[in-house]
Amino acid sequence: MLFKSLFYDFKINKKEKLQSSEVGRIPEDWNLKKLEDVTFITDCQHSKKPKNREKENYLLQVYNIGEKGQLDLTDPYFISNEDYQHWIRRIEVKKGDIIISKTGRVGAIAQIPDMKAAIGRNLVCIRPNSEFLSPEYLKEYMLSNKMNNEIRLKTSSGTILDSLHVKYIKKLRIILPSESLLKKFS
Repeated sequence: MLFKSLFYDFKINKKEKLQSSEVGRIPEDWNLKKLEDVTFITDCQHSKKPKNREKENYLLQVYNIGEKGQLDLTDPYFISNEDYQHWIRRIEVKKGDIIISKTGRVGAIAQIPDMKAAIGRNLVCIRPNSEFLSPEYLKEYMLSNKMNNEIRLKTSSGTILDSLHVKYIKKLRIILPSESLLKKFS
């Protein structure tokens, strides 16, 4: 509710002047950026899924994305140390990172809690660049109606499944508040 009030309805200061942007009116000292300009975006490995093991290393799957941006580990998928090293060649997700599904449940997101893991097929990692935004703000914005609309517009309808290509994830737009307001929110 606080996020919506501050960053969506702009109920910050009655004297705040608004400017026009591609996504509507936003406060004058705010900026509209592409995700690729304020985050590090890394696609999953495109390899055959390794065998499930008993309690070694997490390989996150689309079904591990729970509700409201939470990770659901009630049905974990574990892989061997050797497979894990292969699957983290591009990225090992860590606390604060966002994973987003690009196929099936297109645009479903979860924020990584205090853990490290590999990401399975059809997942992309979005790591906030601390120069521009916090993990808390990124999560809330990724769950917002504005971002849901952006994702819907960039989703391709397929014969079997809808998909959101990584190149379109990079082009998703995010509204960044002033640095002082972002610090207060975080």
